Amino acid sequence: MKSSRYNYYFDAGGGRRGVFNTFTGALSVLTPEEEAFLKNYSGRETDFEIEPFVKMGYIIQDDIDEKAIVDFDRNYYSLNNRAVFRILTTTYCNASCYYCYEAGAPLVHMTLETAEDVCRFIIERTKPGELIKVEWFGGEPLLNQEAIDYITSRLSGNDFSVVYTMASNGLLFTPDVVCKAKNTWNLERVQITIDGLEERFNEIKKAPGIENPFRRVCESIRLLSEAGIAVSVRIHYNDNKDELLRLIEYFAASFSDCRNIFYYFHPLYKNEMSVARDIVADLAELNEALVRNGLSSFDEIYGFTYKLGRCFATRHNSFTIAPDGRLYNCSHNLDDGNVVGSVTDFSIYNAKRLKFQNPALSEACADCVFLPICQGGCRAAELKIATMRQCFLFKEGIELALRQMIKEVTIMITIKEPNTHQAIKNGSLQSNESKVIIPVSDLTTCHPDDCWDCDNCGGPKTH
Repeated sequence: MKSSRYNYYFDAGGGRRGVFNTFTGALSVLTPEEEAFLKNYSGRETDFEIEPFVKMGYIIQDDIDEKAIVDFDRNYYSLNNRAVFRILTTTYCNASCYYCYEAGAPLVHMTLETAEDVCRFIIERTKPGELIKVEWFGGEPLLNQEAIDYITSRLSGNDFSVVYTMASNGLLFTPDVVCKAKNTWNLERVQITIDGLEERFNEIKKAPGIENPFRRVCESIRLLSEAGIAVSVRIHYNDNKDELLRLIEYFAASFSDCRNIFYYFHPLYKNEMSVARDIVADLAELNEALVRNGLSSFDEIYGFTYKLGRCFATRHNSFTIAPDGRLYNCSHNLDDGNVVGSVTDFSIYNAKRLKFQNPALSEACADCVFLPICQGGCRAAELKIATMRQCFLFKEGIELALRQMIKEVTIMITIKEPNTHQAIKNGSLQSNESKVIIPVSDLTTCHPDDCWDCDNCGGPKTH
C-alpha cells in the first residue's frame, strides 16, 4: 500500500487540515496526526485504521499507477469519444463587446451551399447509432437562422442522434424564435453572457436598434427557461465584484422560480498561465453569494471532477467549422495561420491538426497534483495561439473553494457507489460509511464535451 500521488493537502480553516484527492474526488477534514500519517505512509504496520483512507483513494494498492491511468484516459478520450461540431453560422454580430476575441475576423455569412457541405462532412464522419453534439456559434448564430434551419433539417433524417446547444448574446430570442428553437431545432441549452447590471451591460453591448439590451436578454433567459431549454449564464468578472454582488441579488429576485438556469463567473481572457489568487478570492466570494441567494450549490459551481481529457478541440473527430466551411481546431484562433482544412478538403494528417492534438504533456503538467481534474488545461494557450489561460480556473486559490465545499456539508454522509470507470481504476472504492466528509462529486467523471467552460477546465460541471 502507498499514499496517492494526487492527495492535495490544504488549510481547512479553524485550525483544521484538509485533503482533496484529485483522482477520486474525495474531500476530507483531517487531524494534524492523520495528515502526517498520510504524507509519510509507506505501507508499514500502523496504529491508524487505514480502511477509510483506502475507501476514499488516499491510500492505494502498490500496483496501481494513477499517472498511467490518467495518461491512458487522456489518450483514449482523444480518439474514442463522441464528436462535437462547433458551427459558426456567421461571424456577423449585433453587439460590439470590446473584449470579443473574434474582433477583426472577416465578416462571413454561411450560405446554404456551404451548409450542405457541412452536413455532408458531418454525415460522412458519424456512425449509425452514434450520438454527436452540434454547437451553434458565431458571431451571433441567430443572425443566420436559415443555416440553422437547413442543417437541423438535413441531419434529422439520418440514423444517428444529435444534441444541439448554442452560444448566443440572447438579444434575438423572441417568443417565436424560442418556439422554433425548442420544437424545430431541438435546442437543449443556450449559453448567454452577462457583463453586469443594466447600465454597464448596455454600454458594453452597444446593440443598435435594441432600446434596452439588458432587459431584452433577461426576457430571453426567462423565455428559454419557461420553454424547457436550459440556460447557462456566464457572468464576466472584470474587477467589478461589488456590481456583480448586486447582480446576483437581481437574478435571485427575477429568476428564483426558474429551475434550469445555471450561473457561473469567469474573468475576461488573458494571455497568462493561470488566474491570479486575488481574482480567485473575488470569484469565491461571488460564488458564496450565489449559494446564499439560493441560485446554486458549491458542488454544482466548482465540480472538481476527474476529467477524461482536455476539451473537445483536442479530439480527433471534433471540429470548429467557420461560415465559409474552413476547419479549425479551436474557435479561439480563427485566423489563416490556424486553418486545418475545409469541409470539402480535409486530411487527418494535417500537420497543424496533429500538433494540436498531441496528447503529450509538459513536465510541469505531468507532475502536477491537479492533473486528474485538468488534464493539461487549454491546448491553445499552451501553444500560444490564443489569448487564454492554460491552467484550470481556481488553481491559485483552490483551497478557498474546498473550504466552501466543506462548509456546505455539515453532516456525515454515506459514500455513494462510484461509477464503473472509477471503480476499475482504484480497485477498492465501494459503498462505505466513514468519518470523512464528502466525495466532492459522488465520484463521477467530467466529460469536457458537456462543459461550456472547456477553455479553462475546472469550471462548472453543470455546463
